[in-house]
Amino acid sequence: MRSLVQRLADTHGPDTPATRYFDALCVSVTGLNPTGYALIRDRIADNARDVGLEVQPEGCRVNALVVVWSDPAAVIARITEEQPGILPSDVRNSVEAAIARDEPVIVWHNEENRDQGGRRVAHSSDIVGTGGSASALNVQTRVNTYGRPSRTSLSYSRGVVSAAVVIDADAAVGMETDRLADYATMRLLAPDLAPLRDGIPDPSSVTAPFPNEGGAQWLSRFDRAYLTALYSLRPNAPAIQLARAVSREYERDE
Repeated sequence: MRSLVQRLADTHGPDTPATRYFDALCVSVTGLNPTGYALIRDRIADNARDVGLEVQPEGCRVNALVVVWSDPAAVIARITEEQPGILPSDVRNSVEAAIARDEPVIVWHNEENRDQGGRRVAHSSDIVGTGGSASALNVQTRVNTYGRPSRTSLSYSRGVVSAAVVIDADAAVGMETDRLADYATMRLLAPDLAPLRDGIPDPSSVTAPFPNEGGAQWLSRFDRAYLTALYSLRPNAPAIQLARAVSREYERDE
């Protein structure tokens, strides 16, 4: 179990916090008919609530976007042009590389450092200790007012501001909406997840393989253990603790 978590994780070091949403989720789905996107949106919301993440009511400001489109490159180009804040420059290179590889699913997360409790860090126009004079850095500087030194926990956490999952509609042909929703749930809520490209992992996961060829049809026992463990860790928990936490949740569900 721990080995699989390590294989699926982009980062799992002792000095890197486990990244996740701290803000209440607000999901938007587009590219399907109204019935389809409502089913996917509602299932993602239910999945989020099940693992302890708060979900905002309708009409909220979207921070989780799911797009099912026949031409992912075109829709991403449109997002870049019309809503550049959704795809900032620091993640654009990886997205363009995924487009060049003709990936069936393109995912990105916009993240920021938070304090130890997962709260947004206050802004200040001055660096602490400058006595109120103009800073040499003519930008707003985040000042962590909650960090406390510790040998066992990190001085900061890492939160998701927004995320997007763009799925090639051709890859989703014939796929049940529940599987699309559960797949999108994992990709949205688990930013450090790097799904295996080939074969069906053991234990199984809804994320592999994709498109579906005999894999899990909905959130598997492993997937639920992964998300429950991630969202039950303290906000500034090192990512290296995730493997053990997932194992505990998996065993608890027996």
